[in-house]
Amino acid sequence: MPSTTRAGKGLTTTARTGAKPKTRKRKRTRSRRRSAKARQKAQQALRLKRERAAEQRQSEQFTRASVLFREGKFGMARRVLEKVKTGPNAGLGHRARIYIEICNKKKARKRPKLDGLDEHYNYAVKLLNDGLFKDVVRVCNRALHIDRGAAHVHYLKAVAKVLAGQKTGAVAPLRKAIALDPEIRIFAKSDPDMRSVIHTRPFSKITDC
Repeated sequence: MPSTTRAGKGLTTTARTGAKPKTRKRKRTRSRRRSAKARQKAQQALRLKRERAAEQRQSEQFTRASVLFREGKFGMARRVLEKVKTGPNAGLGHRARIYIEICNKKKARKRPKLDGLDEHYNYAVKLLNDGLFKDVVRVCNRALHIDRGAAHVHYLKAVAKVLAGQKTGAVAPLRKAIALDPEIRIFAKSDPDMRSVIHTRPFSKITDC
């Protein structure tokens, strides 16, 4: 009888011991599932947040482009609209493509025939206001063939380079402009178009000499 009791107890202990790993395994499985669902929800929330931010950014860009378009700055408007057309809002993207076509037609008008340094310079300033920075550099180069000593043309070329994101290429024309006319150094420090670079090297060194 005592032996049987011990055997019974032994069976009970074995059964109880064998059941514990299965319980722990089920708990781990449920925990992993909860973690996976939590990660999935977090990812969905993050994706939704990014989509909303992208739509907001696209809407702001379209508003900015509309203002530029109304001001007749078709080159600058077109540059912004190129970003709008790839945004998440298909409706705004479609409207952006229509505006881009209009901007292209506006800019496709025959370029004026320029004669003399002043006409080249004035036309380059207009192109700068339109956001056509590469064209500004091209016209400035043509103007400098007429007069290599035109400090204001060298400076305008430097400004166009800066606005086009070609900061390294802006160093030489800025240095040349100041060498020809030292007063340009003072003007450059307060010029809004040069604000992004004027306090960085080598620009700060050029204008502080």
